[in-house]
This record gives sequence, structure tokens and C-alpha cells, in this order.
Amino acid sequence: MSLSDLGLILLAAAVLCFALFIRARRMQAYEDRLKQGIRTEQRRVSPSASGHGSKIGKSMAELETGGFHASARYVFEDKDKQASVHVEFVVDQAGQTVAYSLDGINFERRTFLQMNGCEIKELREYSSMVDEINLGLSSKSGREGTVRQDSMSAAVESGWMEKAAPRINSLQVILYTGRLMDAPAVLELFGRPHNQDYERYADARRFAVDVQDAVRQIISSRVG
Repeated sequence: MSLSDLGLILLAAAVLCFALFIRARRMQAYEDRLKQGIRTEQRRVSPSASGHGSKIGKSMAELETGGFHASARYVFEDKDKQASVHVEFVVDQAGQTVAYSLDGINFERRTFLQMNGCEIKELREYSSMVDEINLGLSSKSGREGTVRQDSMSAAVESGWMEKAAPRINSLQVILYTGRLMDAPAVLELFGRPHNQDYERYADARRFAVDVQDAVRQIISSRVG
């Protein structure tokens, strides 16, 4: 095989790798748009985000005029240009009520007796470079001849997932209020998918844990 033939093969391989890379990026962009569309539709049909929810929601000033006095306030804000987020959870210990908002403007109020639980839900996906996994079959020679081993299982055993990059598709604080058949209130902290090293991820997690701890204290004090 001449050098020119080898060069053509390498060029073809490079073009193929580039085409696969472009295809992967396009597929990822398509999946992101699809997930964003699903998230937008979920917000649209959610009771907290629907027209009915906005009618019963009040501003914090209106709540304070009605006697609501915040003893604890938890706020998470992300000014991401593509999908900004501003959610709040406020506790009125004296009035035995809480208020939460998906936009920082319209608040819905619930009594302590209506707080039945709080869940943090995080949806992740993992990605890894293709060259971190040997997609072929490895061969080992021994006394009894050649042993062929599935390299995918070998790759798993070697802990290739430790090198995978986590991507956070959704981070939610789910408030269970009212009766069991009532739809829960969902505070979505990510307007679009982000990598785990996203600068606002730690703050989002802290907000979620703070709200969950506050709800637990409300339920424990009510039961006690």
C-alpha cells in the first residue's frame, strides 16, 4: 500500500469521524429541543401554571396585606438567557401557612395542615467518548487456546462510567399539598438541561434541600 493510498484512507476516516460528530451534535440539539417542548407543555397543563392557578395566585404584597408574615424565605433564581428561572418558597410560622411561586410574582398559599410531603427529583443522563469503550472483541491467549471476551463487559468492569459526564435534564422540588388526589406543585429549577458543573447547580441543590427540610419541620411539628 502506497503512502498516497494510506493518506486517502486517513482522510476518509477523518471525514467519517467529522460527519459522525456533526450527526451526534444535531441529534443532541434535537433531543434538547424535544425535552424543552415537553417541559413547556408540562408547565402549561400544570395546575400551578395554568390559567386557573394564575387566577387564585396573589402577589407577596397582597399576601402580606392579608396578614401573611414571612418567617423564612427561600429563593432560587437563574438568569439564563435561554430559559430563566425564579422560584420561591416562603414560610409564615405564626400564621401556620406557606406560599410558593413559580415566577416570583404569583404566589399560591397552603396551610401547614395541607403540606403532606416534599420530594427532590433529578433526571440525569450520562455521556462518554466513544473511544473510552473498546467496541471490538479482545483476545487472550492461555494454555487452553485463545479466549475471546466481550470488551463491553470488560469496559464496565473497568469503571468507564466514572469518566462519563453527567448532564442534568431536570431538577424539581415537588410539593405534595391538599388531598392525595390533588396534583402536586412542581418547582422546576432548571429551565433547560445543564452539565453538572453548571455554575447555578450547587445553588439549585441547596434551595431544594432547604425547602425539603422546611417541609419536614412543618410536618414533624404538626404531628408532634
